[in-house]
Amino acid sequence: LRGEPVSKFIIADGQFASPLCIQFIVTVILLASQLDRVFLIVKMLVSVIILVVGLCVSTCSSEEVMRSVRQAVSGSYNPERSLLQFMLDMHHAEQQIQGDLDNIMFSPISIVNTLNLLLLGSQGETEQQLRTVLHYPDGLKQKLIHALFNDAVSRLLIPNRGVVMEMANGLFLDQTFQVDRDYLSTARAEYNASIETVNFKTDEPAARRRVNEFVSQKTKGRIPNMVTFPLTNAEMVIANALYFKGLWAMPFSPSLTFVDDFIVSNDITIKVRMMTNIRELPYVEDQALGMTMVGLPYEGTPSHFGFFVILPDAEGINGLKQLERSLTGEDLANLINRMEIHTVSLNLPKMNLEGSIDLRRTLESLGVTDVFDGSRSNLRLMSPASGLHVDTALHRANIVVNEKGSELAAATIATNTRVRVGKMMRVNRPFLFFIRDNYSGLPVFWARIVKPQDKEGPSAL
Repeated sequence: LRGEPVSKFIIADGQFASPLCIQFIVTVILLASQLDRVFLIVKMLVSVIILVVGLCVSTCSSEEVMRSVRQAVSGSYNPERSLLQFMLDMHHAEQQIQGDLDNIMFSPISIVNTLNLLLLGSQGETEQQLRTVLHYPDGLKQKLIHALFNDAVSRLLIPNRGVVMEMANGLFLDQTFQVDRDYLSTARAEYNASIETVNFKTDEPAARRRVNEFVSQKTKGRIPNMVTFPLTNAEMVIANALYFKGLWAMPFSPSLTFVDDFIVSNDITIKVRMMTNIRELPYVEDQALGMTMVGLPYEGTPSHFGFFVILPDAEGINGLKQLERSLTGEDLANLINRMEIHTVSLNLPKMNLEGSIDLRRTLESLGVTDVFDGSRSNLRLMSPASGLHVDTALHRANIVVNEKGSELAAATIATNTRVRVGKMMRVNRPFLFFIRDNYSGLPVFWARIVKPQDKEGPSAL
């Protein structure tokens, strides 16, 4: 495997360091008409996110859909690169909104899944704006868009890959709300959504309690009270809950963790708990971009998921900003393809981070405006209700990266290629990382880390 590209490496058994990653994601969308409000909330706990469900119209057979999928993939549309570019578009837009010293974290695949649900019910300019931000070609029919994502998600959710993943969709409809039957039929058939009728108008506490029960059950009790605001004006709540648990193939040794300086800028240095490991890992350097990237595989037989750290060559926040200005989705795809196996001495900070994004503000800056305006929003394929729109959209995330993991019997790596030694990566300055399903090529989480806070703190050593 030495000297082989990462796409080959990740699909093989490995004996590499990895942290414990347990993840919960909940997406709740409240749809209301006219002056009513809509909320989209995503909460994620720990470090891997998998959330994308594609769909096709129910009149297509699976064989017909897959034939169309294969034809599309062989054409000009590449789901992986479209999602990578959307991820970086989101990153650049959010960077302009937040300060230079702020962390940014989100699940691109989760946000795209939510936007696809809106796309399914949209028409006209509302649909076109969603297509544009998601980098869907004009000639690509919605049926095929959803089929491609359905294909990608089916690969994401392949069982027995060393991770535990559970995903559920719930549609909660007010008993007075008129929703399009075809929309519900597609959501049920292709999203495997459970559909319930509740009474937001006259028994709001019971309706809210039912939504929270759904979320709590699907996240195994980790998020027991997701919706805390009144739902009296809600017409429809769309809840998406995901549970993910993954382990590094081999843990970092806690005995090697030490307190180190993390240089945020010339004026700001913070203390972090730095994990240490020396392993054969996918690795690439790029002088033109001024960066180095290393990949840490997750446990699995074979291992499909990878944790990729991107470290600018230049120090401090200015080095990160310089890299951010030039990095593209195509760059990321090419860097992954160029990765080769090296023996790497890696120092990586422990992290326990929380963050949120005002998705409405970010998406509006990217040109998605009509769906947030009751006078212009066209969600007529979802419901004939006048003025149906999204008023508020929030994305909340929490991620943990640590040494923990379970040991795996060492796999034999047969190769005649000479081992490249002596690579070092000390992640002691602002950096980027993303988590990717290497089987489908889809990124499931993205983060910009300026201050790798750890709730336990350096004193916990």
